[in-house]
Amino acid sequence: LVARREKPNPSAGFVMAAVLALGGIALLYHEHEHSPGMDMALIVKQHTMMAMTALFIAAGWLAESLERLFWKPKHYLVPIGLILIGLELAVYTE
Repeated sequence: LVARREKPNPSAGFVMAAVLALGGIALLYHEHEHSPGMDMALIVKQHTMMAMTALFIAAGWLAESLERLFWKPKHYLVPIGLILIGLELAVYTE
C-alpha cells in the first residue's frame, strides 16, 4: 500500500520556519547570569552554534516549503540540521 498525504497548507511551512528562526534568535540572547562559576565563553560559543544550526534548519524547512524551488539537495537540509543539533546537544555542557 502506498501512503498518501494531503498537501500541507503552504503558509504552514512559512510559520514553522519562522518559529524555528525565532528559537535560534532566542538562543543568541539567552544568558546564564544566575550561575556563577560557569565557563561563560564556552556556554556562549555552544549557544551560538546551536542558534546557527536552528537557523540552518529553519532555512531548510523554508526551502522544502517552496514548491517552485527545484533543488534536489533541499530535502537533506532539515535532516542534516537535526543530526547536527543532536550532536551539539550530546556534547553540551552547562
